[in-house]
Amino acid sequence: MVAPFAHFSYTAMMSDTVTITIESGPRIKARAGVLLSDAIHDAIIEAIHDVPDLPTPCGGAGTCGQCRVEILDGSCPPSSRCEQLFSPADLAAGARLACRVHVESDLLVRLPRDTGALAIATESIHRALANYTDLHAGLVAGVDVGTTTLAAELVDAATQTTLAVVSRANPQRRFGDDVVSRLAAALDGEFPAITQTIQQAIDEMIDELTAAANRSREEISHIALCGNSAMNHLLCGWDVASLATLPFDPSHPNAATLRAGDLSLRGDAEVYIAANIGGYIGGDITAGLLATSLTTHAKAMFIDVGTNGEIVICNNGTLFAASAAAGACPRRCAHFLRHPSHLRRD
Repeated sequence: MVAPFAHFSYTAMMSDTVTITIESGPRIKARAGVLLSDAIHDAIIEAIHDVPDLPTPCGGAGTCGQCRVEILDGSCPPSSRCEQLFSPADLAAGARLACRVHVESDLLVRLPRDTGALAIATESIHRALANYTDLHAGLVAGVDVGTTTLAAELVDAATQTTLAVVSRANPQRRFGDDVVSRLAAALDGEFPAITQTIQQAIDEMIDELTAAANRSREEISHIALCGNSAMNHLLCGWDVASLATLPFDPSHPNAATLRAGDLSLRGDAEVYIAANIGGYIGGDITAGLLATSLTTHAKAMFIDVGTNGEIVICNNGTLFAASAAAGACPRRCAHFLRHPSHLRRD
């Protein structure tokens, strides 16, 4: 189904400025020569309301194709990437990637108004969570496999008491700060090294947990691991090709039960890998939904603010989710909260 479109018209006010007039909306000024995607995003950041969002999940790399717009009037030659992605007929009809074309003259642009959030059937969530069991004895280690940070906790299942908590930076950073870079590195021959790096880090963190709690590693009966879809796949050595190309589907969407040795972890604990609901909604969100029992609330929202940010809304038992790349924003905000004098005020 073709999404409804908002209409933009561009009128040059000065030789170096264009004005973007949104039909039945505000007027936006932009520099001539700016990327069309930047002009739209700047307007959103400046809180000019009624500007539809423009999806750029690839960060403007020109790889996802989701910022497709239509040039209805005016001169806007297609870039080489546009020519690779669109058919001659589409190009003739004005199809362009907003992240790959510059506003050089007055234009009339058609922009998709609503790409929609990823709707998740509640039944699928229940099936995913059905892979988990309630534990009432022994020690359980839980690890949040974050893109930037790893956090681990050791819990006494009988008393539900936290015995130790440790964290460290994700050592996969040397292969790239974001999941896109790491997926590219994996497909370029670094997959074994990326997997070995994260497995070793988790194994060391489990040692740190047991040492801090003065307990034995052999007492750990279960380990629960959760990360976004890319982190889960890179951890387990699952095929990541489908995550790196449209439509970005995980090759392993379901929860998995493994043994510690399958992930090069010492011991014989049973290992749970949280289900990957979609390419951008991973096991970390599944674990959050389980922990918060979100579907038991009539109206509720779950927000994960990390290197990759996700929001899940529960409306009378039906869940809707959306995600966006937050990048370094959370880390930088935390830094400035700790060191406010580092903020520039100019």
